Amino acid sequence: MTQQTSKYDDNQEDSGQDHDPSTILEHAGSGCQNVVIHVGKHKVASTYMQHLIFPQLTKYYCTKTGVMRWLTKQPFIPANFREKVYNNYFDKSRRGTSPGRDDLLLISREGLSSSPDLNRVDKYAESLSKAYPQARVLICIREQYDLMVTLFFWHTAKRRMTLNLPKYADWVMDYAPQFLLHHEAVDAYVKWFGKDRVTVMPYELNRLSKDNFIHKVAEWISPEVKISIPDYRMNVSFKTAAVLRSYILVNHSLLRVMAYFMPSMTRILPSGIAQHYRHFVSKFSKQNLAPFINRIFPGSQKIEPGEEIRRKWDATFADSNSRIEEALGISLAEFGYVTTEKTN
Repeated sequence: MTQQTSKYDDNQEDSGQDHDPSTILEHAGSGCQNVVIHVGKHKVASTYMQHLIFPQLTKYYCTKTGVMRWLTKQPFIPANFREKVYNNYFDKSRRGTSPGRDDLLLISREGLSSSPDLNRVDKYAESLSKAYPQARVLICIREQYDLMVTLFFWHTAKRRMTLNLPKYADWVMDYAPQFLLHHEAVDAYVKWFGKDRVTVMPYELNRLSKDNFIHKVAEWISPEVKISIPDYRMNVSFKTAAVLRSYILVNHSLLRVMAYFMPSMTRILPSGIAQHYRHFVSKFSKQNLAPFINRIFPGSQKIEPGEEIRRKWDATFADSNSRIEEALGISLAEFGYVTTEKTN
């Protein structure tokens, strides 16, 4: 299908005059009333849901990295943003088309809730509220100490860090606290959408039953659609690679070179061969190398925050979680989150 050319080009100067509302409605589909914006957060099954669950819920679904760039463009024109979304659907057959009034439009991007610059998250929320004031906002969160370990593996692989967990906790709270202080994103979206349109979903719902969190998210977004949880787990997954490389980096310096060699090869090989190489490395890592490393270094599976970390950060996390409870009238303590009530 040929994409429609945007009437409001990215480089177009704003005349300072309002566009004709009827033109905006016709051209950008602003009449869609069933809009869900999933803003993360990071490491809360977002990538899994984006690839395997959300496409089951709607054909009108966008997860482009450009979403964040489009939202901060000045001047921000809601109709221009909506058209950008409609020309970048996950379902290619729907690109360039506008959803009807009752169709489900789903926008999903973890970065919408996490930025070192808090003003940027506030800008995301403000711009989204202008483009889709009727939208429902979903923020999925995870208990901080559990999330901290996952982030530790992730950043160890992504940034080739060699920090131990206590030093990593200090680093992430100094340079990227938005990953763990969930109230900052909640405050921004409640400010622009109102608390009745913002829902926080704890990842710990999985403790009740396997995949319960995934089902709850899907049911909240589109209760009339019955999803299936695929048995397939992506072999080529960043998380698998992150955990594997982290085990290597943390537990055995002699194998550290592999953390650099594996991803570097994919940059020098032709694209087709590189794809097969990545698949081979991932499959070999998951089925052979990772179990081998786990047997040699069983302690790598037991990395968890100790008393030193908890004493240092309990009060900060408790304040953040209690602010969410107060803002939305929910209970996080029952899911194991530290709160001011639990620490007193």
